Amino acid sequence: MEESSITGENKDFVQGNIDKIKQIFPEVFEEDVLNFEKLKSLLSKDLINDEKHYGFTWYGKNRCYNCLKQESYDTLRPKMNESKNWDDTKNIFIEGDNLRVLKILRDNYTNNIDMIYIDCPYNNGDEMIIKDCPDLMEHSEDNLDESEFFVNKKSNPQFHTDWLNMIFPRILLSRDLLKENGLIFITIDENEMVNLRKICDEIFGKINYVGEIIRKTKTTTADKNTGFNLQHDYVLIYAKNIDKIYLTGEEKEFSNYKNPDNDPLGDWKSSDPSAKSGSDSTYFSIENPYTKKVDYPPEGRYWSFSKNTMKKYIESGKIKFKKEDDGHRGFIFKTYKNELKSLYNPVNSLFATTSNDESEDKNPYLNEVGTKDARALFDKDLFKYPKPVILIKKLIKYSTNGNAIILDFFSRSAATAQAVMELNEEEGTNNNFILVQIPKQIVQERANDKYAKDAINFLDDLGKPHFDVELSKERINLAGEKIIQNSENESLDIGFKVFNLDSSNFSLWQPKLDKEKPLKSLYDTLDENINNVLQGRNKFDVLYEILIKEGLNLSVSINEIQEGLFSVNSGQYIVCLKDNVDENISNEITDECNPNTCVIFLEKCFNSNDSLKSNIKEKLKYNIALFKTL
Repeated sequence: MEESSITGENKDFVQGNIDKIKQIFPEVFEEDVLNFEKLKSLLSKDLINDEKHYGFTWYGKNRCYNCLKQESYDTLRPKMNESKNWDDTKNIFIEGDNLRVLKILRDNYTNNIDMIYIDCPYNNGDEMIIKDCPDLMEHSEDNLDESEFFVNKKSNPQFHTDWLNMIFPRILLSRDLLKENGLIFITIDENEMVNLRKICDEIFGKINYVGEIIRKTKTTTADKNTGFNLQHDYVLIYAKNIDKIYLTGEEKEFSNYKNPDNDPLGDWKSSDPSAKSGSDSTYFSIENPYTKKVDYPPEGRYWSFSKNTMKKYIESGKIKFKKEDDGHRGFIFKTYKNELKSLYNPVNSLFATTSNDESEDKNPYLNEVGTKDARALFDKDLFKYPKPVILIKKLIKYSTNGNAIILDFFSRSAATAQAVMELNEEEGTNNNFILVQIPKQIVQERANDKYAKDAINFLDDLGKPHFDVELSKERINLAGEKIIQNSENESLDIGFKVFNLDSSNFSLWQPKLDKEKPLKSLYDTLDENINNVLQGRNKFDVLYEILIKEGLNLSVSINEIQEGLFSVNSGQYIVCLKDNVDENISNEITDECNPNTCVIFLEKCFNSNDSLKSNIKEKLKYNIALFKTL
């Protein structure tokens, strides 16, 4: 049995990068310390002079990296009373700054996300963006307060810089969460498309650029006195590893594949047996043994097979001679459905109508469709510019295998959650979502702000505070109820677990000595670190922080064996959060554990009794794999 302790610090960004280097170049480490000179010598052929090579930079870029390197002691606190179907659902909704949340998710979702979809701020001059580090945001306006949001006006001298400092670290963190075959889809318009491409080229590598979808968003718009009508935005697509991904579009049309002759090879259609190029060996006559009709390849073409191959095709039935002369070629050349390399079409880069009729039915990707999707649930417009649900459903369908985790860390209207649930019902898939949204207070600043007025009235009717996350959670709830009412699948997951971003539940080991009474201050600090759970935090707050630090996902199964004693993931972990224990606790744990179990105790469980702690460890050492304390 091994023994260790747990700290409240989240996964270190720098250490994570060092670990990646260690996997590739273990020889550059000496006594577990990275030797940069050795690393340089290994890569000397590829080293470049920073002053001479092309690169994309802006004010604050280096400090974005510094923000990522800062120690994080944040955690996620479960909000069971705000959740739906807590015990059964695997869907997650997280309230909090998405940068801080992404840092936490690196602990337990690294290489675990199948697809990321984000509808990030377009930076069009009237949109709220997030202020993370005050020293990264400089503004000409003197009235900027200390809130986490500000309107990034085009008059701001650092208009693009502030947006870049907001989006760069978030996308950088999100890359680590993707599986090797994972994909990220980002909606953006012309305001920041060029900059976003450069950012993603740097983070994912140009080689992992998959493409961009052009989405027709509207039929008419103001032309800004130029005579040009801008009607589209983009969905930018990058892979974590482009060699590991393959997009599957809509299923091909197979109505022309039939089997009238009961061919044992299955459905087929008649195809062109000729090819553009060939040789003397593929230019010959073919005589029908029934009608004696002789066929040659069309002028300037060749048969797509040789004489030897033709004989095999005749024997197998792929070439079938007609018994009557119908004035056409004397044989049928079959293409079997099961011969197709793929049953699906490629994903097209244009999401728009192909008809002159630009109504909603012909183009389901218009902005107005997204508005109607949400209105159908609330009977009023409570979100600005929500994306069409069908857009997100298509992206999920084209890029995942039906048993995926989809992350959206700019949740906004929660359309992604609705898309996941609808697709599960329609396709019989088993996808789950993780949504992250920064709570933003809804304030009616103008009398004619109908969005804010209606949202406030709606939330008042529900008795909810005036924050946009409340609208998002209610949308998930309403969408789920609507879906399940029309579904025959009673096990469909329409629930969601709500978590709230907060500081760690544990006091840190940071003795602050009072010069006048140093001994008392040290004793106080020692006591705080033994009884180290902050006031106001409950057992589930503590439990989930421990599980996050141990790398378990937020939907892991939990069984409370007795008050304060938990079995996690069918005995993978036993966690004891009791205020006091005696030696009998070892018997109760032994009944639930297995040789691979990790047992975790809070130090306060032992009530400063080292002998009790030692006796419990001794009784457990042959029954478990690891003993941890916190």
